[in-house]
Amino acid sequence: MKNPIEYYDKPRKQNNRDKFYFGLRKIHIYIEDSGKKFGYKLLFEKLGMEDFECFDISDGKRGVINHYLKIENEIKSNSEVRYIFLLDKDFDDKCIHHNNKRLEGHSFEELKKHKNFVIWKKYCIENYLSALDLVIKTVEILCCKEINKKEYKNKYLDLRLKVLDLTKFYYFSSYFDLNLEYNINRYFSKEELILKDEEKNKIEEKLFNGFLSKKDTYEEYKNKNYDEVFKKLSKVLDAKYDIHGKEFLKGIIMLNKNFLKKDWKESYSLDIFTVQLINNIDQCKEICEEIRNELKVM
Repeated sequence: MKNPIEYYDKPRKQNNRDKFYFGLRKIHIYIEDSGKKFGYKLLFEKLGMEDFECFDISDGKRGVINHYLKIENEIKSNSEVRYIFLLDKDFDDKCIHHNNKRLEGHSFEELKKHKNFVIWKKYCIENYLSALDLVIKTVEILCCKEINKKEYKNKYLDLRLKVLDLTKFYYFSSYFDLNLEYNINRYFSKEELILKDEEKNKIEEKLFNGFLSKKDTYEEYKNKNYDEVFKKLSKVLDAKYDIHGKEFLKGIIMLNKNFLKKDWKESYSLDIFTVQLINNIDQCKEICEEIRNELKVM
């Protein structure tokens, strides 16, 4: 007789896993991108959630949306299970020209109102994990010492403003569908945590050229110049809800190396730090309550 554990350990198709947990768990949660399941599972457990199963889907939010469409009939026929398809907000609430393209023919508002979809109110889950109190608690635990909270806070807030500036580039690129991506580790000076002028100029040049090539397809921007449009779009970004959380968390790693020196070990990678943030999130009641309210499961 074959070992039954080996059967359940080996990879299986997503719909087969759905059927296996059908009726065994009362909440099924689908998340973007394979490889994130462990972090989300730990997060939900820390929030006190019970009787759930987490599924990570490949191909980002498109994969999550398409998986919903694939099992839509099963969902409608099973009133005993709550199905949650969890999406990052990104800039989907602000990129009105490309929502349908990025959301598989659906609008942001349509998915936001859908009973089976939950879209984070902030840019992504990292926006919640990078809250100052949680970061400080986690840093002190990892370093086994108290830190100068006032000085750390000042550097943290300064970094957030700089990442918000970088976020403006991301948003402009996303708004005009320019497909330009950056990385804070490349464009920020590790010593001073500032956007390097030469790299900033490279980004600006790419965005400027992209804007010129596409602006005539947007009626409202045909007679506008780059600086005018960039300034207008930048004003709609909110530091709390729209800052690029993934880049901010990368910046916090750089801040920790810079601020803590030898107390911050090189082995504390982004993945390790993220897991530790999640592991300590139950010490920050307000953040937990915020996430629970958004998931509407508790």
